[in-house]
Amino acid sequence: MPFIFYNSCQGQGKTNLPKDTIQSQTKGVITLQGPTTSVRTIHQDKQGNIWLASNEGVIRYDGKSFTNITGNLFPARFFSLLEDRQGNFWFANFGSGLYYYDGKSIRNFTTAQGLIDNEVMCLYEDRVGMIWIGTRLGASRYDGKTFRNFISKEGFPVV
Repeated sequence: MPFIFYNSCQGQGKTNLPKDTIQSQTKGVITLQGPTTSVRTIHQDKQGNIWLASNEGVIRYDGKSFTNITGNLFPARFFSLLEDRQGNFWFANFGSGLYYYDGKSIRNFTTAQGLIDNEVMCLYEDRVGMIWIGTRLGASRYDGKTFRNFISKEGFPVV
């Protein structure tokens, strides 16, 4: 089965976040088949697992089976993912913002927490551990506690 993918930004990162909010929906979502629709990002983690950001969620392949990490989260259109320096994961969702996964639970960040836009397309970690979030309206930088937002000089959406 061939893979076709597109990735518009890449990176690695770290952060210290609270570790609760949304429980991972991994129980009972293990299959022998991967996603059947668009896969936008493929990443191999430090343990050798393959991670896929897709229209069906974020899916981890351990060499034997596929596990949908994001389970029933809606909308499931994930564009990108990032493994930070601490081994935690960040998921870019087109419609419901940014997700942080520490291996046990998932936390969601939206405009309500300070993110510039909920249509997140790409992620990057800079050399000092800041997480950069690329959206249609500009970029947000997360320092582990707060977001700082950057928009284009003209104030128009970034396309």
